[in-house]
Amino acid sequence: MSQPETPKKQLTSAQPATKATLYLIGFQVLGMLIPILTLPILARALGVDVFGQLMLAQSLVFLAVILLDAGFNTESQRLIALADTNQQANQILLDNLLARSVFSVPVVAILLLTPYFFPLVSYSLILFSLPLVLGTLLLPQWWLIALHKGRVLGIFLTLGRVLSAIAIVLLVGNSADVIWAALASSSATFISGLLLWTYLYRDLHLNFRALNYQSWKSYFQVVKTTIFSGFFSSASASVPVLFLSHFSGTTATGLFSAADRLTRAAAYVLSFIEQTLMTRIAKVVQSSPLQAQQETRKLLQILRLVLTLGAVLNYFIAPWVVEFLYGSAFYDSVVILQILGVWLALYGIRKAMLTFWWSANGQLSSVAKFQWAEAGLILVFSALGAYAAGPIGLSIALLSIEIQLILLMLLVKKRG
Repeated sequence: MSQPETPKKQLTSAQPATKATLYLIGFQVLGMLIPILTLPILARALGVDVFGQLMLAQSLVFLAVILLDAGFNTESQRLIALADTNQQANQILLDNLLARSVFSVPVVAILLLTPYFFPLVSYSLILFSLPLVLGTLLLPQWWLIALHKGRVLGIFLTLGRVLSAIAIVLLVGNSADVIWAALASSSATFISGLLLWTYLYRDLHLNFRALNYQSWKSYFQVVKTTIFSGFFSSASASVPVLFLSHFSGTTATGLFSAADRLTRAAAYVLSFIEQTLMTRIAKVVQSSPLQAQQETRKLLQILRLVLTLGAVLNYFIAPWVVEFLYGSAFYDSVVILQILGVWLALYGIRKAMLTFWWSANGQLSSVAKFQWAEAGLILVFSALGAYAAGPIGLSIALLSIEIQLILLMLLVKKRG
């Protein structure tokens, strides 16, 4: 069994880091296939309208998840990349866990109040989707990535997704099973977290007893700069759906979500790859800024090529994908998927630019400014797009936002 307390200097050597990245990518691709296969089961069983209600409720819960992740995990991962000992790495884990747990109390309280102000939102669906919040607290993905434990993370993520998929298949048969659908589809990370902590408990329990249980307060003071900016910038996964449901109803929400969840699954994999590479870039920056620039340039070139080819391929296979996965009832999702395929390519490039150029260098104030810019554009353009042309208008709006953000970053980078 892999031991969490392997000396840190061995974990950060080139070969283990490369293997960890390969394991992580492999398991993430495998893990991405599982929700892609279960999502059509939900959509076909629930129907377009009820499926849209579930996606609306879970979009609100995802906002809470984003708020508990944004600003915390990226900076924590950078701090671990600079840590010299396992005790320091474990202290960062504990600080992150305690800070996010305390912060989750008001977040969940607000989340549970939202159905009283938004009649379209089901309180039951919100309540039974809360395992998403518990899962993001229990599963320290960023910590395992920073310690190059891609295989450990991948195994437990895959186990959680497989068990969640089995629950969906067994429990969801028609629209009357929407509560079971909410619980089963939101339980993957929660299950993964429970299994992971069972695996890590012996080693971390012994070491946590020697750590400082008050230092999370100073850690929180450092990361609070980017919590809300990171939240609003990352809310592109949920806020547009809320605008769409308001202007066009739950049926349009279901059509958009059928395509959006596929591209978000791919974006999720990209985020893991970027986080893994950021750990390496952050280390190189400390010793050789010039080498870091060269590696960053090469990585961005490879990413642009791969994502561009992916967008072209998606354009041609989108009709077949939608028909195969969802059936003719979701045919209007084809154009949405084609547009969001281009969005995914630009999104991946833009996030990598932000991660490699600013986050890896610890420039949190610059990161926060870009995140606020993203947040403002999302609020304005997604609302306009959803109001003007429903799900297709929203898709085009999201695409235009990425173009504007990339141009802004290039301009700022050029001016130094």
